[in-house]
Amino acid sequence: MKSLGWLIVFLLAGLAISIAVGFGFSAKEPVHYDAEQEGLDKKVIIRFSHVVAENTPKGLAVSRFAQLVREKTDGMVEIRVYPNATLFDDEKEFQALQTGKVEMIAPATSKLSSRYPAWMIMDLPYAFKNESEVKEAMDGRLGQLLFKAINDENIKGLALWDNGFKQMTANRPLIDPEDFKQMKFRIMASPILQAQFRALGAKAESYSFNDLYRQLQFKNVEGEENTLSNIYSKRLYQVQRHMTVSNHGYLGYIVLINNCS
Repeated sequence: MKSLGWLIVFLLAGLAISIAVGFGFSAKEPVHYDAEQEGLDKKVIIRFSHVVAENTPKGLAVSRFAQLVREKTDGMVEIRVYPNATLFDDEKEFQALQTGKVEMIAPATSKLSSRYPAWMIMDLPYAFKNESEVKEAMDGRLGQLLFKAINDENIKGLALWDNGFKQMTANRPLIDPEDFKQMKFRIMASPILQAQFRALGAKAESYSFNDLYRQLQFKNVEGEENTLSNIYSKRLYQVQRHMTVSNHGYLGYIVLINNCS
C-alpha cells in the first residue's frame, strides 16, 4: 500500500475521534475528502485488524468507523475489517502494523505499556472511579502526554475508544484478598498487572486473548480479568463459574495507524 498521506491520516483521525465511545472528544462533522481534487486515481485499501468479536464495543466501533470512511470519501478509501484475530492475534498485531502487514489496529491500553512506559499509568488499579474521570483525564494534559509518548516514526495514535472497567472471574468466589493466594491468572503483558496479582499472592501469566478460553478450559490458568463485553462475547462464563464485580481497572483501546509506505 502506498503512503496514505497526511490528509487521509487527519481525516481518519477526525472520524476515529468522532465515534470515541463514552468520551467528550470534539465530534465535529469530518471534512469531506475529495479524491479527484487530491489526485487519487484509485481506491485506497486500509486493513483494520482486531482481536475481539464484532458485537463488542470495539467491534461495533470499527464497523461504524469503516462505514463513515466509505461515506466521507465516496468509496475511495475502504476500511477492510478483520475481527476475532483472523489475521493477527494481540501478541502479533503490533509487529504487523510496524511492518505494514496491516494499516490499522486498536490494541488495549495495557498492550502499549511495554513499548511506551507512560501508558502503564492506565493499568494502575482503582486509578479511576468511573468513565467520567477517564474522560476528564484523557481530554486534558494526561491524554496529551500519553499520545505524545507514541513516538514511533511510522505510527500515529488517533483516538481512545472505551471498553469500560475490568472484573475478576474464577471457578471459586473471590471476595477477600486472601482468596487470590496461589491462584494462576491470565493477564495482558504489563508490569503493573504483574505487580497487581503479585500483591494479591497470585501468579500471573500472559496469553493471547483469543487463546484465553482454551487456557481456562484446560485449567492452565484458574482465573482472569476482563470487561463484561469481553467475558460475554468470548463465552468465558462457560469455563468460569464466579465473577466479582470489582471495577478495579480501566480498559480502553488505542486506535493506531501506520502512516508509512
